[in-house]
Order: sequence, then C-alpha cells, then structure tokens
Amino acid sequence: MRIRLNNPALTGDLVDYLRQNDCEAMAMGPNLVAVSLSHAFPYDAARLEIGVHLGDWALENGNAGAVILD
Repeated sequence: MRIRLNNPALTGDLVDYLRQNDCEAMAMGPNLVAVSLSHAFPYDAARLEIGVHLGDWALENGNAGAVILD
C-alpha cells in the first residue's frame, strides 16, 4: 500500500513509526511511503491495521495529514 502525506518533512518519521509497529515501510518520494505488514493478512484486514497505525501516528504528530492511496 502507499500513503501520501501532506507534509514531506514527516515522511521519515512515519517510516520509522511504521517500522516500530511491525510494518515494512520505505519512502518512495518526498511525501509518499510504501508500506506492508510483516505478517500475512488479507488485503482488507491489512488496510484496516495500517489505517489504525496511521491514525495513531497522526494524533502523535499534531493531526498530520496522510491518506492511504491503495
């Protein structure tokens, strides 16, 4: 899945956060992150779990804007 951030300065922080939460994450550009789970889940369940991580991270970062693209 890919996540687009509204603030490119937070890309590295999001990658670090996702990695700390058992996700495989990599910056794909200044405001784009590729992410997957390190364990196998159906797509819908994986998207839900990544969404939860993304929501927690956004709250910790002053409601940073980010959206899951696919």
